[in-house]
Amino acid sequence: MRMKKKYQSMTDKELVILTQQGNMDAYAIIYKRHFLRVFNFIYSKTENPDETQDITQSTFLQALRKINSLNDPGSFATWLTQIAYNWMRCEYRRKKNEAKRIQRLMRNNPSFANHLTPYRLAHSHQILERVKNLFSILPKQQRDGLYMSCILGLSKKERIAATQKNDNSTRSCIRRAREKARAYLHDLK
Repeated sequence: MRMKKKYQSMTDKELVILTQQGNMDAYAIIYKRHFLRVFNFIYSKTENPDETQDITQSTFLQALRKINSLNDPGSFATWLTQIAYNWMRCEYRRKKNEAKRIQRLMRNNPSFANHLTPYRLAHSHQILERVKNLFSILPKQQRDGLYMSCILGLSKKERIAATQKNDNSTRSCIRRAREKARAYLHDLK
């Protein structure tokens, strides 16, 4: 407990340097110190508490993953805000692409909305639950690859930048994840 008080009196720059050296107590202080500011920044743009919470958590996870790439620890707050902004852009792009897919589906199949029976709604709920379970059993790299590719709709360059892996490795993870997903979800037609 005494160590935590020591960290609280440190500057962000000192805490970032400690975090870069692997000290997670220092990052916990950074998280507590910046959480509300990042949350409020994101909420001012999204006006959706659930979405804001998700993006805020993703922001801090991404910052922790990339903290060693921060060359100027004194600019941590600005860097963190940029990560939050980038996550919001990704979320906006994902929603926009999802809306386009739904519009295409409705345009190509006008009777789609008329066919939403209670059975189909229940079946879609069952599919959603199976997909959630699938994500919980996939290995982390495959889950992340599938999420970035299918859910966030990130481009190849964006996936490579996010994972810091080469194109073949990234594609291989996504291919294996899709194969497992097909096998896991094959009976839900």
